[in-house]
Amino acid sequence: MESLFINYIFGHFVGDFFLQHKKMADNKNQTGWSAFFWCTVHVMVYTATVSMFVGNTSPLFLLGVAVPHWIADRFSLAYQWMRVTGGSELLPHENPTKAAFGVAIYLVIDQTYHLGCLYLLMLWI
Repeated sequence: MESLFINYIFGHFVGDFFLQHKKMADNKNQTGWSAFFWCTVHVMVYTATVSMFVGNTSPLFLLGVAVPHWIADRFSLAYQWMRVTGGSELLPHENPTKAAFGVAIYLVIDQTYHLGCLYLLMLWI
């Protein structure tokens, strides 16, 4: 099972970082149809990548990968969590140390959510 989760992790990082270009990243959580489009394109590429690494193309698996990722990215759940806990004051910040800390917190929250969802999906499927 550990080696399978490594496939999930590699698929996640390739799809979420290597294959997500600037237009996707900049627009996926904005307002309007363009944001909906770019988030959906990103999640389609991401889902295909995870599917390729894991070797599963069942519709249930594809939905299990795509839906939580789309929700997290479209509504910026990591930023919403930071707002609730008071960490959003670090984003953006004029102090470079606080700004870097804020970005690191955002990234850890975002990745914990994504990898946690994939782990639960792996246990379920």
